[in-house]
Amino acid sequence: MNIGSDETGSAAPCTLANTKSFEVAIIKHLLSIGKTPMGWEEILFKTEAAAAYKSVIVDSWARTSWSQAAEAGHKVVMSNDGLFYLDSSGHSARAMWLNISAHGDATPAQAKLLLGGETSMWQDRYVGSCLFPNAQDRNFSESVHGCIWPRAAIAAGSFWGFYNSTKTLDEATFNATHARLLRRGI
Repeated sequence: MNIGSDETGSAAPCTLANTKSFEVAIIKHLLSIGKTPMGWEEILFKTEAAAAYKSVIVDSWARTSWSQAAEAGHKVVMSNDGLFYLDSSGHSARAMWLNISAHGDATPAQAKLLLGGETSMWQDRYVGSCLFPNAQDRNFSESVHGCIWPRAAIAAGSFWGFYNSTKTLDEATFNATHARLLRRGI
């Protein structure tokens, strides 16, 4: 269960600005009911709420590499904002096609802790809103689709096959993925 903890406070006692004690309480509760907690990298590297709980999965996105969480003994999901945030126009599908287990300085033991990856489309970095769709929102809807597809499918291919570094992405593969999505109405 992902408890968030993205861009959270410091390790001081819980206040509006400091979240560690609250995060630890959530981790303990989830563990007590048999759930596996997950949180963004700040839960390990900023507040350190997950440091004593190796079963917490860390979502590595910006300030650290996934291999640093693995080195600390945690299972990890790679969500690198420089590669997999769909709302950043500077990211190409070609850049998203990689062996994520080779991205960073991971040992083979650390690579075994890599569960896969995640790609995100964040509204706060993309101007527009689809909360109240109407005729005026058609242009937004179409433009947001252009941000998501087919790049999300290319990222999914990297996450699905990261164990196979011999795969390559060429223009034909990209175009075939794009055409397949169009045929499916995406």
